[in-house]
Amino acid sequence: MVPDASPEPGPKRVMVVEDEVLVRFPIAEALRYEGLEVIEAIGADEAWSYLISGQDVDLIFSDIQMPGSMDGLELTRRVQERFGHIIVVLTSGRRSVRSTAHAHFMVKPYRLGEATALITRLLKDK
Repeated sequence: MVPDASPEPGPKRVMVVEDEVLVRFPIAEALRYEGLEVIEAIGADEAWSYLISGQDVDLIFSDIQMPGSMDGLELTRRVQERFGHIIVVLTSGRRSVRSTAHAHFMVKPYRLGEATALITRLLKDK
């Protein structure tokens, strides 16, 4: 019997970047329920540190406006420049940014089902 040369891929990894715990926790749990591995970051600075440490993710779901030295737009710019394979979904209740070549956009408040459906669809298409 010949062993399979390619191991089964693990779950897709999603980073949720949101400073408000009452917003971050429900979406993170909903994504875990969908079988995804979820990394939580309280801001863009923490997310960027995680990424440049060599850790990889398949998709980033990030708020735009957060405290720290960078916002979600700057995080997106850096991610696309250095890690172009990572899908980015931005969300905000204050700023309207439509889907571009660099990021998809969801208006807050979003429904958990709509957010998880978008994320799982984007990962499936990857």
